[in-house]
Amino acid sequence: MINMEPVLKRGYTAWDQALLPADEFTERVSNVRAAMRSAGLDALLVWGNQYEYADFSYLAGMPTAGTLLLTHEGDPSIFTGGGGRELPFQRTLTWVGQLSSAGPMPGSTLKAALSDRSISTGTVGLVATHLLSAPAYANVTDSLEGYALRPFDAEFQRLRASKRPREVTTVRTALRIASDAAEAAVNAFDSGATTTEAMVEAERTARVNRARDIRILANVDSDDLRPFEGLSPACRTPLLLWIGVDYHGYWADVAVTSPASNGSAPAPADRAVAAMVNAATPGAAAADVAGAGLAQLSTAAQTSAQDYGLGSGIGLALSDWPTIGVSSDAQLVDGGLLSLRALARDDNGVSFANVIVQVAAGGGRKLEPR
Repeated sequence: MINMEPVLKRGYTAWDQALLPADEFTERVSNVRAAMRSAGLDALLVWGNQYEYADFSYLAGMPTAGTLLLTHEGDPSIFTGGGGRELPFQRTLTWVGQLSSAGPMPGSTLKAALSDRSISTGTVGLVATHLLSAPAYANVTDSLEGYALRPFDAEFQRLRASKRPREVTTVRTALRIASDAAEAAVNAFDSGATTTEAMVEAERTARVNRARDIRILANVDSDDLRPFEGLSPACRTPLLLWIGVDYHGYWADVAVTSPASNGSAPAPADRAVAAMVNAATPGAAAADVAGAGLAQLSTAAQTSAQDYGLGSGIGLALSDWPTIGVSSDAQLVDGGLLSLRALARDDNGVSFANVIVQVAAGGGRKLEPR
């Protein structure tokens, strides 16, 4: 789903230790270290930025930018790219005690940190180097030329894909905020609000409920889903609405058709989503999951569904691995979270639906709002 980012980049931002206490991250570190030993890594460097923080936040806890260094002994270290002014606030967001600024060219700082941990040679795994600028990447690789550098993205991705119980609970919290926002939008629309006014009410509700970030699309002035670009007098029926909400870095999304189909049979989008849910089993090919959903749709509806995407993994990224599509070569991981959706449009009308499920034997288990 292609959506516009809001001007307000960050809403409610705090470490919710009731949901994600420090021992959650120490357990993740233990699992990652086991994977490092299996891969023969002496150290691991993980990057994140304000737009893509999933890998970094998985260990650091805070959904923001930085470099995380993990070795077999001792706590991780975090190095930020900015100045020191934000460090006092950032220290309230993470369990990691070693937090300092390395500037935009962190190579020499990382080399010194490895040396301080008595790692002067060896193999260093790299995760998310695609987030570095070309000069920053060159700075890191030049500074660490005495080490064997090895990409560790695929291994880290699969490790992160299977969601831990507290992660699921956090996504369910985000889903509650998104569901309440969608309900507020529908109620406003039913009471005579325009489509854009309903979108504003959805965002207001989500922000009041402590959303860190929110994305909204709706059929404002056409059949296409669009972000808010200004008030409009349009009140298109049915209202098609998609809302994505971030709480503590974890995302959930909701798709709405209002009013829903009045017929006795499920709407085409609901049938497509239900078929994908049934197909979401461990080891299933993402392409087969997509095919199961498309088989429930007319040719025209298949086109609209694929234009908007049939879903993906969800969690620390709104669109995470794996992508659900006919050209995907991914296989589903047991315990992974998926947002499965379909926007079905043909001559008989339009419907839009989604559901967040956890991959399990026998089919996906639907997540309920917390």
